[in-house]
Amino acid sequence: MESIVVGYMVKHFTYDAYGRLVRVQSPWPDPSFESEGSLRSERFYYDGVRRIQEVYIDPIMAMSMAMQGEGGGQLQATAQQIDSENQGELDQSATPAALESEQMESQGQSQIPTTQTYLSREYVWGPGDWGVDEIVAQYDEDRRVSFPLQDASGDVIALCDLGGASGAARVVTELVYDAYGQVLAREDLAGTTPADLRLGHKGLFFDRLDGGVADPMTGQDTRRLEAGSTLLGYNRNRSLHTQWGRFLQKDPIATGLCVQEAMVFDGESMQCRAQEVDIMKHLVDGPNAYAYVRHVPLTGEDPAGLFFSFADILGGSTWQAELQETSADYLQDAHKTFKGHAQRVFGNIALFQMADAQWAQDWNARDDDYSVLGDIDYYYGDSVYEARSRGILLFGSLSTIEEMMIHTAARVGNHGKPKHYMAMADEAIRFINSRGLDLRYVDVVFNAAPRGAGVRKRPDVLIYDKLGHLMHVAEVANTQTGKSLRNRVRYWRNLFPGRVRGVKL
Repeated sequence: MESIVVGYMVKHFTYDAYGRLVRVQSPWPDPSFESEGSLRSERFYYDGVRRIQEVYIDPIMAMSMAMQGEGGGQLQATAQQIDSENQGELDQSATPAALESEQMESQGQSQIPTTQTYLSREYVWGPGDWGVDEIVAQYDEDRRVSFPLQDASGDVIALCDLGGASGAARVVTELVYDAYGQVLAREDLAGTTPADLRLGHKGLFFDRLDGGVADPMTGQDTRRLEAGSTLLGYNRNRSLHTQWGRFLQKDPIATGLCVQEAMVFDGESMQCRAQEVDIMKHLVDGPNAYAYVRHVPLTGEDPAGLFFSFADILGGSTWQAELQETSADYLQDAHKTFKGHAQRVFGNIALFQMADAQWAQDWNARDDDYSVLGDIDYYYGDSVYEARSRGILLFGSLSTIEEMMIHTAARVGNHGKPKHYMAMADEAIRFINSRGLDLRYVDVVFNAAPRGAGVRKRPDVLIYDKLGHLMHVAEVANTQTGKSLRNRVRYWRNLFPGRVRGVKL
């Protein structure tokens, strides 16, 4: 097996307890100077999940150089102590925060390189009506303002400043991306850009991996968003590789990892929590744990880097957090409703196919037994009042059982809510379908007794063959607790051994 050769360091990332990227170290001015042990340190400051300031420190000394005594005895002793405390596992091509801070405090001493610390960027964000990454303006180190412009999908497609005639706004840079954020074309229209863009696809921050942070000859910062450049997007909980069109890390949802879910800002408190390990939740966004916005980047957004959902893109203010929760609840309820109806539709289709196959093979069957023509037979007795007082509803055909139960809930719905009746119908369908029974020779009895009246007289579902032999008994939980349901099932099992099933809503 060939040994792995580790190349020079390109980027070194540091995160805080909330998973926010708080520091990036890069060889200064570019990776070809790594052997000289000089680094640029970029420190980021936040309002919630929004980056509001970038502070640069040029240059600082790598830990490897400090270990060799390049910065003097005191700095060497500090580096050796840090290395010992971490059992030699630290990347010595970078600089730990403690060693970086000591270098800053030791400015002016012999052998300590002189560094320059400056505020490189400040960002002004919108109210969040169009998402958490709604950028309004940015200021450079000379306090010159410029205005990134975003399209409908959130991509920063242009940069404007106030350098036009009489201070008018003008477009200084235009960008074209592919669907996953790779820069396809760039045009600079006004010469020198006041504050080059670091925001790109979906309003996310990007680092460039195929070049240094500055030009070794001029000292000017290298532009990040260039056509064909290798870009790494900061997507909160994960990193996006635009050339590959996918995340570099697996989906952390339901893996036990601590993730930042709420897109909070405007001074709201941060929340970071770990979900329990759950393979179904982990794969709910698709089987590919590295996929980005379900492969629909033109319309999808995922500012948290967790999963693609409507609630993700609403922002993080107080009223938006409530809207997130409400929207998520509505979507969840809609999903459950759709799933329930879909199951009943497909269940009915399966029953129709079974019934029609049996009907087609029976030359003595009536034409009305064909599922398309068949009607539901209701046996209420002489009146609805009598049916209620008897607490029984007897149905002959089950070919359209969903409609049957809707009628049941409407006409004698005092035994339970429609959801209860539908659960009774689902249980009848399940049993008949699982046994492959001939539907023309099955009778189903549903309990229609009012609440509290005749509760012990009959179960919720009884299924007989046409000879009157009992085939199945079921009790469907309506308002009962789990313990109450178990007691009811136990009661019926004493009367109908081996034929009783409990169903919990």
